[in-house]
Amino acid sequence: STRIAGLDCVTLIGKNASEMVPDLQELIADANCDVDVKIAAIRAIGLLGPSARASVPTLIQSLTDSNNHVREITVSTLSRFLPFNEKDLPTFTGLLSHKEAKIREFAIRSVADMKASADEIYKLIQPMYQDKAPEVRAVAVRSSIGIAKNYKEKVINDIFKLSNDENDEVRNSVEEIMAKLAPYSAKELEPFLQYLGPQSEARLRNQTIKLIASS
Repeated sequence: STRIAGLDCVTLIGKNASEMVPDLQELIADANCDVDVKIAAIRAIGLLGPSARASVPTLIQSLTDSNNHVREITVSTLSRFLPFNEKDLPTFTGLLSHKEAKIREFAIRSVADMKASADEIYKLIQPMYQDKAPEVRAVAVRSSIGIAKNYKEKVINDIFKLSNDENDEVRNSVEEIMAKLAPYSAKELEPFLQYLGPQSEARLRNQTIKLIASS
């Protein structure tokens, strides 16, 4: 359509089209807007970059759009504006329970990158280690590297048992983070020594041996 062609021109013009931001926001927020037009508007916002940062609240609302394609494009576009402000924390807190795994993943990454208190971020990410979707659990583990600076013992205790997760990606994410957090003190290793016995799950035993070796 003519409207979509016009929006495609906006993406080509790039930063010089920043004056179009209010109009793009209006299209994105319009519940009756044609889906293809809305998607083109969201893409245009992403291509405009920092000059379109004022559109973040409007884009956040699009994460709950009824159209799957709109939500996917919104996640991709919002990623260009990371990190978000602490004032957006309540919104992303709500998205941690979104029915769609990709939205929950994005919410975890967004929360982890915010300059909010480490305590608050830890409390939000911790429950996500038990998410029903393995890809979300993996993102939660990888996003823990920042808060581990303040909560190393808590983080390693929380993610250690995911070494026995049924999903390869989750186990690999635990391996990756545990390696980055090495070396470990005797106090930090103590809770895991119980898994050295032959009665323990092989993966947990192997992970314990790796932790000891890295220390």
